[in-house]
Amino acid sequence: MTEPSAERERINLIMAGGGVRLPAYVGALAALEEMGVEIVQIAGASAGSIVGSHLAAGWSVDQMRRLAIETNFATFKDLSLRGFLFEGGLYAGDSFERWMHTGLKGARFKDLPRDLFVTAVDLFGRRPFFFSRQATPDFPVSKAVRCSMAIPWVWRPLRWEHKLLVDGQLMPWIPSGIEIMQGSESGPPLRTVMLRLISEPRGNLPAKRHLWPWDFAKILLETMLSALENQRVSGSLWENTILINVGTVHSLQLDIGHAEKERLFQCGYDQARRYFHKKAAPPPSPAAS
Repeated sequence: MTEPSAERERINLIMAGGGVRLPAYVGALAALEEMGVEIVQIAGASAGSIVGSHLAAGWSVDQMRRLAIETNFATFKDLSLRGFLFEGGLYAGDSFERWMHTGLKGARFKDLPRDLFVTAVDLFGRRPFFFSRQATPDFPVSKAVRCSMAIPWVWRPLRWEHKLLVDGQLMPWIPSGIEIMQGSESGPPLRTVMLRLISEPRGNLPAKRHLWPWDFAKILLETMLSALENQRVSGSLWENTILINVGTVHSLQLDIGHAEKERLFQCGYDQARRYFHKKAAPPPSPAAS
């Protein structure tokens, strides 16, 4: 049930990366819906682009919750030895793209009822690239999201128009995303709220005398992704950022169970409600002199 509000706030929303922790974003959306917050434009990378694309396509929060909880992420492990050896990805990514294509009914960016910006990183250009209604109207949303979640050496990157596209979280992109969304607005600029996941240390790994190359690559990749998601939020973005602590669940934990997904949903829900209640609270009265 939507809570009564004197004026319905309209915002632009950014959802950063997160891998399999996407139920946390859905939980935050449930809180925003209850509090009567209207989301006008959406930008996302990796897990944020998965949730954002379904939201932009008109999916309800309840539908997205069922999808996030019931989907077995391990089915996206479409092993490709050729891809690992020659194309930079252990998994082809085709299974994930088909799943997205089915859920979004083959939608292109120009088909979406709400503006969506999907962020990937162009390795050849060494900069973020934004798929959108304005830049890529005929591009399939499912393929754009497939690019946005292509963690190097895990999922195969995509070549398109002289670009080599990988996971959107590998480079800072949020200031550019805010600027692009504001540039596409016809009225006064809206406040941009960012949902961001942070994790806790998982403890030391057992010391090994010898590491297989794939063991070393896995440890290095998980460490890099943890560092990226826990990097400091700049002062200009801090007041509009909702941090969601997801505990020790890491982004590549594809065998995550239902109970853990429900916990992530609740984490996102609780933190978003705390943030907006704090914003809505009147400032403390000045102390009597």
